[in-house]
Amino acid sequence: MADPQRKLVFQLLEQVRTRKSYSNLALNHALRQPGFTGNPGFVSALFYGVLERQITLDALLAPYLKGKKIDPPVRTILRMGMYQILFLDSVPDAAAVNESVQLCVPARVFSAKGLVNGVLRRFLREGKPFHPEKMPPWQAYSCPEWLYRQWKADYGKNTALELMQAGLDRPPVTVRVNTQKISASALVQAFEEQGVKAAPCRWVKDGLLLSRTGGVEQLPGFEEGWFYVQDSSSQLCASLMEAKPGQRIYDICAAPGGKSCALALEMKDQGEVLSFDLYPQKVELIEKNAARLGLHSVHPAQWDASQWDSHRPLADGVLCDLPCSGYGVLRRKPEIRQHPPEDGTALAKLQRELLAVNSRYVKPGGILIYSTCTLSKQENQDNVNWFLQSHPEFAPLPLPEDLGELGLLEGHMLTIFPHRGDGDGFFIARMVRT
Repeated sequence: MADPQRKLVFQLLEQVRTRKSYSNLALNHALRQPGFTGNPGFVSALFYGVLERQITLDALLAPYLKGKKIDPPVRTILRMGMYQILFLDSVPDAAAVNESVQLCVPARVFSAKGLVNGVLRRFLREGKPFHPEKMPPWQAYSCPEWLYRQWKADYGKNTALELMQAGLDRPPVTVRVNTQKISASALVQAFEEQGVKAAPCRWVKDGLLLSRTGGVEQLPGFEEGWFYVQDSSSQLCASLMEAKPGQRIYDICAAPGGKSCALALEMKDQGEVLSFDLYPQKVELIEKNAARLGLHSVHPAQWDASQWDSHRPLADGVLCDLPCSGYGVLRRKPEIRQHPPEDGTALAKLQRELLAVNSRYVKPGGILIYSTCTLSKQENQDNVNWFLQSHPEFAPLPLPEDLGELGLLEGHMLTIFPHRGDGDGFFIARMVRT
């Protein structure tokens, strides 16, 4: 009989493949089901590991599958088996093979049992040949070849290699202190009493980097709204608006509302943060997060940001953190590796449309911030340069020079590399309406 934990991982991997589900949402939903009795750590490690290493695993499997037509579910089982053999020391090689063979039954690929057994046992007989130093770098780091070449052209070979390595690292856990309710030092002490170390984030004044990687909701003060989870790059983005009490700020495509809440805290919860999203369920999520934090200046609303509304008042600042290809968060969403390069071209067009519409809400002297969580000049620098050329009423607003330590600083534009700080890969551009 197939192991229920591996069966669950197989189902989740197939769900990501066929339904294009978000890995984190799919996994979290599965682990919270009443019937789940397995080891969350093992399920998470195998699930995310196969997604992260898929390109490497496929390259290793290729010599054993020449001339064979492999159905996608069978390939998923082979990837799982290969990953356990190479990267999960807690799993004996024999168990990795046997469990993979057994998995063919619930996967309804009964005839593939011999193939799965033969491929994995042959890999073991040959001494588990995995030599990353002999592989092309993009295969060794499990990165799409086209993305490696794009990063190499945009940032140079060394940075491209560092970005691929960062994509396999464990993501940090950072929180933003709700200074309306508690000081950073008091929250650090509360965490330490529970055995969780919290260090200040260097680039954001009220951010904390935690030693704990999971179960943040069980930490003291979560239900009371003393803090919320937010990546430090996202916190920095909001802080560069330099929002002040009494101002009106628009946050476009705002869900789940982290930047809206950060803006409200910058304003000492005095003023208006109009937090917009297209989907009702996402608006509800913003409402829920703001309510837990007790922030009254955050006003979530459903709104199609692609449509100009002449009745909306102008704002002191507009934050456009727009949908993007997400290559700055590969370590959080490993399934992004499988997205085609054409997605970036389509997104760049959408980003320009949204930026052009929503920049019109900025009042003279107000600030416009354009940001993404991707590392793509097509979606980042190219968009900003296009915008400034076609909208002469806006001018670059330089960013602090010391931020150059985080990555690539180009005056008013900052590309944050995930291996340079304690946050995700990110892009921020700041402009002012003259």
